[in-house]
Amino acid sequence: MSYKTAIKTDKQLALELNKNITNNIKSIMAKREINQEQLANKSGISQSQISKRFNNKIFYCVDDLAKFAKALRCTTLQLLK
Repeated sequence: MSYKTAIKTDKQLALELNKNITNNIKSIMAKREINQEQLANKSGISQSQISKRFNNKIFYCVDDLAKFAKALRCTTLQLLK
């Protein structure tokens, strides 16, 4: 496997993980009946930044996961499943 192929694979894995996290967050939001604006207020992450993460424009970081987990009253592990 070439170096460029390995980088592409890493990016694909990161994108897949990002999509899974987004799906998990949206699922928990639906269960808790929380919209993006409410999540922004509870997490301290702006609605525009949440939207960028939900649309895979930027990736989640560990701090994001902790803030979202606290706002959604769940564990970070639940966001990563």
